[in-house]
Amino acid sequence: MRRQIVFVLMFCACMSSYAQKHQAHGNKRENRKVTAITSAVKVNNMQREAMTSAVDRRGEALDAIESKGVDAKAAAFQKYEIEKKCHEEIVSQLSDKQIADYCNVNFAPEVTAKTEYRMSLLAEIDNDYTEEELQKMRDEIYRYLMLEKIVYYKYKYDFAKQKENINRLKAIQPASLKAALNNEKQKSYGKVVSGSVQWKQKRRR
Repeated sequence: MRRQIVFVLMFCACMSSYAQKHQAHGNKRENRKVTAITSAVKVNNMQREAMTSAVDRRGEALDAIESKGVDAKAAAFQKYEIEKKCHEEIVSQLSDKQIADYCNVNFAPEVTAKTEYRMSLLAEIDNDYTEEELQKMRDEIYRYLMLEKIVYYKYKYDFAKQKENINRLKAIQPASLKAALNNEKQKSYGKVVSGSVQWKQKRRR
């Protein structure tokens, strides 16, 4: 009898330890969203707590879907709504400056890669650029693409606002980027723009 009691107590202790470790691991995994923000942006305690709560609710909701055994397609729709709600709750806690600061840190590699791709398109149009001109174009293209990225992040699940804000941004799209996009468009038709007169005239004014 004593052996049975000891065994039950040991089993309960092991299960409790496992549950605590599993929960801690889950919290660590889920809170990566908050950590990614707070490592790039200074937030106050209220913001941190609100974002953490949003992420915790997201984790609980996702776990609930798995426990219900919902079919894959229905689960995909439910998960989308859960991610949408979590994202919008997090973004609502941040100022526009904080969102911009977060994007400038976390999306820098992606925007840099896109910038270099656009620069390669410009090189196909004209190789006769000075280093100063190239750097100026690189900087203006990077800044513009980062503005687009901020819009896409903030309104990740609101496609109407994405479209509206991207259309507004196009009014300040740099000429260098327009030239790169035009070359890309021409290439899609099997043409390569070489020595674009319109672009050169704009560049040399």
